Amino acid sequence: MEDSGLVSSRRDTSKNGSARRVYDLTDTGPMFLNNWMVMADMHRNFLKSMLEFNPLMSAMSAASGSRSSAEDNSDTESESDGKGDEGGEAK
Repeated sequence: MEDSGLVSSRRDTSKNGSARRVYDLTDTGPMFLNNWMVMADMHRNFLKSMLEFNPLMSAMSAASGSRSSAEDNSDTESESDGKGDEGGEAK
Protein backbone atom coordinates (compact mmCIF):
# COMPACT_ATOMS: atom_id res chain seq x y z
CA MET A 1 0.00 0.00 0.00
CA GLU A 2 2.94 2.27 0.57
CA ASP A 3 4.15 1.65 -2.99
CA SER A 4 0.67 2.62 -4.23
CA GLY A 5 0.79 5.91 -2.35
CA LEU A 6 -2.08 5.04 0.00
CA VAL A 7 0.00 5.12 3.19
CA SER A 8 3.31 6.56 4.27
CA SER A 9 5.57 5.21 6.98
CA ARG A 10 8.30 6.44 9.26
CA ARG A 11 10.52 4.97 11.95
CA ASP A 12 9.67 6.09 15.46
CA THR A 13 12.67 6.10 17.79
CA SER A 14 11.15 8.34 20.47
CA LYS A 15 10.59 5.52 22.98
CA ASN A 16 13.09 3.19 24.61
CA GLY A 17 13.74 -0.08 22.82
CA SER A 18 13.68 -0.92 19.16
CA ALA A 19 12.48 1.58 16.61
CA ARG A 20 9.00 0.88 15.35
CA ARG A 21 7.40 1.69 12.02
CA VAL A 22 4.41 4.04 12.16
CA TYR A 23 1.98 4.19 9.24
CA ASP A 24 -0.18 7.15 8.24
CA LEU A 25 -2.83 7.44 5.54
CA THR A 26 -1.90 9.80 2.73
CA ASP A 27 -4.45 12.22 1.25
CA THR A 28 -5.32 9.52 -1.30
CA GLY A 29 -5.70 6.73 1.30
CA PRO A 30 -9.09 7.68 2.81
CA MET A 31 -10.58 8.28 -0.64
CA PHE A 32 -9.40 4.86 -1.85
CA LEU A 33 -10.67 3.16 1.34
CA ASN A 34 -14.06 4.88 1.03
CA ASN A 35 -14.38 3.87 -2.64
CA TRP A 36 -13.46 0.27 -1.75
CA MET A 37 -16.13 0.17 0.99
CA VAL A 38 -18.76 1.63 -1.36
CA MET A 39 -17.95 -1.01 -4.01
CA ALA A 40 -18.06 -3.83 -1.46
CA ASP A 41 -21.44 -2.58 -0.25
CA MET A 42 -22.73 -2.37 -3.84
CA HIS A 43 -21.67 -5.98 -4.51
CA ARG A 44 -23.28 -7.15 -1.26
CA ASN A 45 -26.55 -5.34 -2.09
CA PHE A 46 -26.57 -6.75 -5.63
CA LEU A 47 -26.14 -10.33 -4.41
CA LYS A 48 -28.75 -9.84 -1.70
CA SER A 49 -31.26 -8.43 -4.21
CA MET A 50 -30.63 -11.32 -6.60
CA LEU A 51 -31.43 -13.82 -3.85
CA GLU A 52 -34.52 -11.87 -2.78
CA PHE A 53 -35.70 -11.30 -6.37
CA ASN A 54 -35.41 -14.93 -7.40
CA PRO A 55 -36.54 -17.35 -4.68
CA LEU A 56 -35.21 -20.24 -6.78
CA MET A 57 -31.67 -18.91 -6.30
CA SER A 58 -32.13 -19.03 -2.54
CA ALA A 59 -33.66 -22.52 -2.68
CA MET A 60 -30.90 -23.78 -4.97
CA SER A 61 -28.26 -22.36 -2.65
CA ALA A 62 -29.81 -24.10 0.36
CA ALA A 63 -30.23 -27.38 -1.55
CA SER A 64 -26.64 -27.40 -2.79
CA GLY A 65 -25.41 -27.01 0.77
CA SER A 66 -27.39 -30.01 2.01
CA ARG A 67 -26.57 -32.05 -1.11
CA SER A 68 -22.83 -31.53 -0.71
CA SER A 69 -22.92 -32.73 2.90
CA ALA A 70 -24.94 -35.80 1.84
CA GLU A 71 -22.41 -36.53 -0.92
CA ASP A 72 -19.59 -36.27 1.62
CA ASN A 73 -21.33 -38.86 3.81
CA SER A 74 -21.95 -41.26 0.90
CA ASP A 75 -18.28 -41.07 -0.12
CA THR A 76 -17.23 -42.03 3.38
CA GLU A 77 -19.69 -44.94 3.54
CA SER A 78 -18.61 -46.43 0.19
CA GLU A 79 -14.96 -46.25 1.16
CA SER A 80 -15.53 -47.79 4.57
CA ASP A 81 -17.45 -50.83 3.29
CA GLY A 82 -14.69 -51.70 0.81
CA LYS A 83 -17.01 -51.32 -2.20
CA GLY A 84 -15.41 -48.17 -3.58
CA ASP A 85 -14.77 -47.64 -7.27
CA GLU A 86 -13.32 -50.70 -8.90
CA GLY A 87 -10.27 -50.10 -11.04
CA GLY A 88 -9.12 -47.19 -8.91
CA GLU A 89 -10.74 -44.51 -11.07
CA ALA A 90 -10.91 -41.05 -9.50
CA LYS A 91 -14.31 -39.53 -8.90
